[in-house]
Amino acid sequence: MVLAFLSVLLPALALGQEGTELALPPSQDRIEVTGGMGVDYVRASDLVNLLNSTDGLMARVPDFKSAVEFFGFVDVPVTERWMVKIEYAYLLTSYTVATTVGSGVAEQTITAFLPSIIIQYVLVGAPLYNLKVGAGGGFHFGSVARKVYFEDESYSGKGPGFILELEGNTAVSEHLFASLGVSLRWEWIGALTSSEGTTPGGIPGISMHMFGPGARIGVGYLF
Repeated sequence: MVLAFLSVLLPALALGQEGTELALPPSQDRIEVTGGMGVDYVRASDLVNLLNSTDGLMARVPDFKSAVEFFGFVDVPVTERWMVKIEYAYLLTSYTVATTVGSGVAEQTITAFLPSIIIQYVLVGAPLYNLKVGAGGGFHFGSVARKVYFEDESYSGKGPGFILELEGNTAVSEHLFASLGVSLRWEWIGALTSSEGTTPGGIPGISMHMFGPGARIGVGYLF
């Protein structure tokens, strides 16, 4: 991952040497709007344990599972070194396992809606590149759709989430920047229930607590 950050930042350093005549303000002094996608590697322990307890399961579900993430954010400078990021992310992953009972397949799909406010500190800043570290969180929402034997139901929950991140940006043009980030996420989305008040597998207290690292890439516009 260090090499990936260098591959993003080094071209900007070279561009900065060649294009100082642009006389741009430092990148961290400009409002940034960015969107993109990433991959997270999450552990949803309650839901994995529930699926692994399914009768007739032919193979265990691993603790960690890859998830796709789509995100967008606005980054606003506050001081020379501090920024506030307002972010909205959508997370999606699913499990499909073979069983010896019923339809022969057990399915579980997880979706999460993750609005967050993140405080960032600029480690390195220049007109054509920057490197920032951040921490923050928000109140998040999640749902699980389960199709296991006679159970075909969706459940939802909500709760706080927390994220640590490292983000690098490098100029593609005067206003267009490439963004690369890595993160570590904790989600405490609480007890899951259906609209009828039922719980996954009929077991009370099943949560959508999740933990795991992630990596993302995006394209940003700096004003």
